[in-house]
Amino acid sequence: MTPKEILSKAHLAMKANDLMLASKLFTQILNSFPKHAAAKKGLQKIKRLTSSLDKANNNTTLEDAINELQKGQYQNAINLGFQYKLRDPNNPVVYNLIGISYVNLQNPEEAIPHFKTAIRLNKGYTEAKANLGSALLLLNKTEEAIVHLEDSIKENQKNPVAWNSLGNAKKSLGFSEDAEKAFKEAIKLNPNYINALNSYGVLLSEQREYKSSISIFETALRLDQNDKDLNQNYTDALSGDGQTEKAIEVLERMTENYGKNLNPNLLIQIADLEARIGNIEKSEILLKDVINSHPRLFEAYRSLSSIKKFQKSDKIITQMEDYFKSTTLSQEETIQLGFAVGKAFYDISEYDKSFWAYSRANTARREQLNYSTDEFSERIGIIKNTFDKKWFKKFENFKYQTNKPIFILGMNRSGTTLVEQIVSAHSLVTGGGEIPYLNLYGMKHLSNFENFKENDLKLFYEDYTEKLNLIDPIKPHVTDKMPLNFIWIGMIKTIFPKAKIIHLIREPMDTCLSNYRNYFSSSGNGFAYDQIELADFYAQYRNIMHYWYSLFPNEIFSCNYDKLVNNQEKVTRNILDYCELPWEPAVLNFHKNKRSVKTASVAQVRNPIYKSSISGWKKYEKHLTPMFNKLSESGCFEPWDIENLN
Repeated sequence: MTPKEILSKAHLAMKANDLMLASKLFTQILNSFPKHAAAKKGLQKIKRLTSSLDKANNNTTLEDAINELQKGQYQNAINLGFQYKLRDPNNPVVYNLIGISYVNLQNPEEAIPHFKTAIRLNKGYTEAKANLGSALLLLNKTEEAIVHLEDSIKENQKNPVAWNSLGNAKKSLGFSEDAEKAFKEAIKLNPNYINALNSYGVLLSEQREYKSSISIFETALRLDQNDKDLNQNYTDALSGDGQTEKAIEVLERMTENYGKNLNPNLLIQIADLEARIGNIEKSEILLKDVINSHPRLFEAYRSLSSIKKFQKSDKIITQMEDYFKSTTLSQEETIQLGFAVGKAFYDISEYDKSFWAYSRANTARREQLNYSTDEFSERIGIIKNTFDKKWFKKFENFKYQTNKPIFILGMNRSGTTLVEQIVSAHSLVTGGGEIPYLNLYGMKHLSNFENFKENDLKLFYEDYTEKLNLIDPIKPHVTDKMPLNFIWIGMIKTIFPKAKIIHLIREPMDTCLSNYRNYFSSSGNGFAYDQIELADFYAQYRNIMHYWYSLFPNEIFSCNYDKLVNNQEKVTRNILDYCELPWEPAVLNFHKNKRSVKTASVAQVRNPIYKSSISGWKKYEKHLTPMFNKLSESGCFEPWDIENLN
């Protein structure tokens, strides 16, 4: 609306004696046009009218509103604040108070104009600037938030709230180092600031620095042991660190504290953790209890489908199908239930119905995620142009070497989890799971590698080996099973020339279908939910792997998934020989390995090897024409043209 239209509405509100609405409208005009004479005149008139009210309606003080805010009575604080500002419309403090109250009521959009008014009335009001930045951040207006937060900090560097919000803003843009500095500054200013401790702990967890994040969360929990967010993030860090049993204990304690207010999602999380450590039966019982008490909580069905093999006699299949036919499902419900229904019909060999469910679920999930085939293709081109013979000549004398990491990589769903479970069953190896550090580092420096010096590589080497030592400081080897590391083999061979690299190769259609049939909680697998994009991603993966083989012949162990499944002992012996590990019979009983497994393969690796997944794509053959044609066009069905493949 134009200022003239807003002014007209304000005058109508005055006539209706709605002074609060009129005040809001006049203030709205002044926020954009601070010298607007008619709006100023309107607020002055409201002030005169308010001052003439009887004493019963005129005794609200700013302290009254502040007291309500401090007691957590946010709506009362807003109401009293509005009453007060009718008498004193030029007091910036009351606008800041109202804004804070709206934020605490989870309504940052309504808070923003009040913070802006406070700043208009007092350009040096650093607290209001920090609060405005925090509110904008809640609305994902990150760049705008950073402007106000940095402005606030420039004027007052001792505001821990501003530092914490700036850290969260920087973190959301991927600037982890800047975020860490901001969180540390907030904690330095206020060591008991729970929000900053929580933010810093989450950042450390996302960087897989679980032991450090656990320490931070435990410090915060000593300040408030019942904080729900802290406890939740603490359990995430514990489970990430492999302390799954302790994470379950914390969650179970949380369920006891909540009583009737128990969030059933906590029970789903407990069930998922039980499954990670092999307690499949206990996990299934928990999930069925959740489904019985909350039949429309579809995440429980999806979790159940990941560990259960359905039978035709299971009544729950009909229940899920009936829900899935509903036209009122939200996007998220379609995703959660669709993957569960698809798995159920797969188990009972009704493949047309299975694909119908998977297709709907994948379409909905793809709509949630950002992914560009062109951008990924461009990234592959940059990496190939960077890590060429000139690069390796430049760093041929790099002397910081270790054989501690064992990299297990390849396409998602190609068998990387299975191989890690086998290798980590060896007494000299600890399973590190998917360590994201190499990919995060590579993406951060993608456009800057040409300026790299040996010291840059030395710093990365030290940081990465420190992370491995945090996982296990004793055993000589730790696995890093991040599949996407296949794009960073050039970096691996530069910094860790002695490290072992195991590359999983699986039949293209089986690999792609397995991706299509699985839900990934991470947002980083946007390629997996569309047949064409998935096939194109596979083609790009194959493209860069051929490039690495040409640069490093005989240095990468190629593990064929089908051969491993068909001849487990022979291929396993070859893997151990390549890793220079002595033979141990325990590796054949990998399914008895009790380490926590966090990927979609959680159920498979708790059982001995089975062969039913080989050529499984043919059950869906008539539905996979787009995928098949794209793979064919890209030459992905041709034998790998690499010498000395195992």
